Amino acid sequence: MQENNKPYILAIDHGTSGCKVAVISIDGEVADFEFEPTPLYFFPGGGVEQDPEDWWNGIVNATKKLLSREKVSPRDIVSVAVSSTFSTTVAVDKRGKSLIRAITWMILYALFLKGVAYNAAWNLNYVEKFISRQFDYINIIGGGAQSDLWCQIFADVMSRNIRQFKDPMQANARGGIHSICRTRLYKIR
Repeated sequence: MQENNKPYILAIDHGTSGCKVAVISIDGEVADFEFEPTPLYFFPGGGVEQDPEDWWNGIVNATKKLLSREKVSPRDIVSVAVSSTFSTTVAVDKRGKSLIRAITWMILYALFLKGVAYNAAWNLNYVEKFISRQFDYINIIGGGAQSDLWCQIFADVMSRNIRQFKDPMQANARGGIHSICRTRLYKIR
């Protein structure tokens, strides 16, 4: 490999799906790119964790593969830029060694969804007391109805079957009218 004395940046993007590593000139030209996937560890109730060792190995492996192709001399790399996943917590010991798997932003998202579902269940309880009957199922409409996780969390929290609309984004007057008609609280004339 011949050095060209053009300065490059080793850019590392540690994302939820894996580690992306690129060599980019200071003019913004991407000389080469590599991706190394990292696993997600899912558990019941919507929890998601990742192992910091997987992240480190992903960064190291992607960087080694990238540099082994010799499109840019390591001597021409003048800087390293790193970005990482949003809102991830890693518990470490005094030496910086991870104690447990990292708690990712995805678990916070699942907890938020559960909070919304518990609030809806609380409201549902009062509606059912008011109309003196229990619903067999709940219709979910709107953007959230596109998410299987969202619907499963609602089903688990509410102990009800959840029905997803074929076109859940039509959570406008048509969706509202359908929901009202199905409860038999009102009749459309």
